[in-house]
Formats: sequence, structure tokens, C-alpha cells
Amino acid sequence: MLILGNGMQWNRTGVRVAGDGTEGSGAAQLKEPRCVYVDANDTVYVCDTVNGRIQKWPKGATTGTTVAGGSEGASSNQLKMPLGLTFDKNGILYVADTENHRIQKFSPGSASGTTLVGSSLNKPYGVAVDGNNNLYITDHDNLKVKRYNINTSTLTDVFSSSNKPYGIAFLSNSSNQFYVSFDSSPALELWTVGVSGATATLGSSSTHVEPKSIAVDRYNNVYVADKGKTQITMYCANSGSVKTIVGGSSNTSPSLDEPAGVAFDANMNLYVTYKSLASVYKFSLI
Repeated sequence: MLILGNGMQWNRTGVRVAGDGTEGSGAAQLKEPRCVYVDANDTVYVCDTVNGRIQKWPKGATTGTTVAGGSEGASSNQLKMPLGLTFDKNGILYVADTENHRIQKFSPGSASGTTLVGSSLNKPYGVAVDGNNNLYITDHDNLKVKRYNINTSTLTDVFSSSNKPYGIAFLSNSSNQFYVSFDSSPALELWTVGVSGATATLGSSSTHVEPKSIAVDRYNNVYVADKGKTQITMYCANSGSVKTIVGGSSNTSPSLDEPAGVAFDANMNLYVTYKSLASVYKFSLI
């Protein structure tokens, strides 16, 4: 159990909530899961990246259901190495179909996706929706973050960088401030829409080695899946302190392995993807 200065505590022993611990393409299996999303019903959605699909795991389920993709390819019902997913308030699923260089939209119950953005992207990694129906995209190999207006179908550049953006997450109750992680830089950047340059930075080479996905909780604490240090790092919004909450040198069980995805449910329980165990584990808030 870890006790933080802000009063929050997480159990250091995780419980598997997706995957059976073996790599494969069966309904109970995952292969290199890279991102995770948890909805209000504690349903877990996973980028089953190498299998080219998005898997849905209702609370307590022992097998997953494919809600997007299912085989590798570029057709409307296929995905290729998806690395990011999110939902809007209407339950529409958006997927960063990374190796197809496109963003796919899946309406509830639909097995076929619609391409929202395609030819202008080069390996999109992360996606996030703001409160104004804009979809933000980390356009990894173009070194940009882009904004797609879902209502008007227009795409604009938010900012360009000398580094490759990976994860993206909005501050709680904000539609104009978000954090971005970078593959080629240990620091996270806080950006405000309409403001030139990053508003703030978090972290350095001493705190991160290879930051991947980001999550922001209701208190605006920031969490980073650090694949290189095999840990989840937390930045406390109030105190500014930095804590390792899962992995690293701690006695986490099972030992963390190349985490790339991090998310929370409505009760502040933590969800983390495991590469070699081909699973998602839940660490309960106590």
C-alpha cells in the first residue's frame, strides 16, 4: 500500500481486469496492449495493438469483445497498430489507427469505422476530446498536435515541436489546457489553447526515461506511464511533489513491465497496461 501526502492511497497489489496473462488473439487474450480507457460503468477498453483491435471488457468479464478492428489492415473494419482511443459524450469511439496514419470514428454498435482525418497525419498516437467537440491528436512523426473540429470537419495545427508527441490529456473540467508527453523528451508540457508556447513543464531526465500515456485526475494531479523506468509517476497539483505510485523500485505485484497505458475509473482506481503479461491490471484506491 502506498500513502501519498495528499491523502490518497493505492494498493500495491494489482488485480487483472483484462487479458488472461498470455499473448494471443483469442477473446480472453491481448498482445502488447498499449492504451486503456475506463468508462463510467467500469468497462475497460484496451488498444490490443498488435492484434489490430479495440477490446471491451465489462466489469468482472473474463473475455473481451471486439468493438473496433479485429484484423490488421486498412479497410473500414480493420486497424493497424492502434495506439490511442477515447470517447466523446455521445459514446462515439475515436481510435488513433497509427500505422494506417488515420483517425477512425466508430458509432456505438458499428463494426465499421469512418475516417475523420487521414492523408495529413503521420503516425497519430494519442487522442483526446474537449468539452467543445474538438478532437486533439498527437501527430507523432509530424511533430505536431492537431485539433479536429467534429462539428465542422476542419483540421488545424495547435502547435509544432522539435520532439515527437505521444500522450495527451486535458485538465479536469478544462477545454483549453492539456498536457502532452513526448517520445524524444523526458519533460511533459502544459499547453493552453491560443497561447504561444508551453505554459509549464513537468519532469526531467531524473524523473522520466520514456514517458508514454498520460492521465489527469479530478484534482488535476498528473500521472505518467514511464515505459523506460517501468513505473507510474504522479505529479501532485497542490504540493508539486513527484511520487512513484506503481512500479519502479517498489514492491508492486505483479512487477510492472513496460507500461504504456494508464487510466482511472470514476472511483480513482488506477489501471495500467502490462506488455509481457498481455494484460491490464487495476490498483484499487483505499
